[in-house]
Amino acid sequence: MKYKADYWDFKFATCECPELETLFKTVKNYANSLPSEKWLTLTGASGIGKTHLARQLIKFWNKWHVLQNNRCQYAHFIEWAKFLDEMRTSFGSNKIKELQDVGLLVIDDIGAENITDWASEKLLILLNARRKKPTVITTNLRINEINETNTRIASRLIDGGLIKNTITGNFNNRTGVNIPQLPPPEPQQATAEPELADLTQLSGKLLELAKSIEKKLNVTH
Repeated sequence: MKYKADYWDFKFATCECPELETLFKTVKNYANSLPSEKWLTLTGASGIGKTHLARQLIKFWNKWHVLQNNRCQYAHFIEWAKFLDEMRTSFGSNKIKELQDVGLLVIDDIGAENITDWASEKLLILLNARRKKPTVITTNLRINEINETNTRIASRLIDGGLIKNTITGNFNNRTGVNIPQLPPPEPQQATAEPELADLTQLSGKLLELAKSIEKKLNVTH
């Protein structure tokens, strides 16, 4: 019997890193549990693949629910810092309300914004609106770091469901990953600039002409 997530190819390079393999398994298990009242919070350093996997969940949800004829329950992805910028406009007042009932919501990279009372309050409003609704949150901060800034947000995340903290380095800094390198540029032969070459040629011709005139006039020094 196939799990739901087996119908789609979750491409994720774990590079035989146990922490990344666990992260991948956690996200895939969450996909298999959908729709769920639980949240999934992914924490860890930048570059480990949290956002990539969260986007895979968006693709999975939309495909799965279209097959189930739940076309009004699409998933939605927001970059939290960018979303806050949109909220500051005159048309941003209803944006949280619009996200309240989407099928699956991914809130990406909380904590990357300029943390203010206003920003924290907007996040709390959104989290409260998403209680017991499938929600995925990604952040570079650990829960204890979030708790130092806002205990209510940390409490919501803990109460929401599973929190997966991945301890490993940036993807591009891990061993075993071949990063394509551009070939070094071939050495180019130095050439004079066109304008400079023209001036040099003109100066030579003027010097030859001056010597010719001097010879004809029998000018001596």
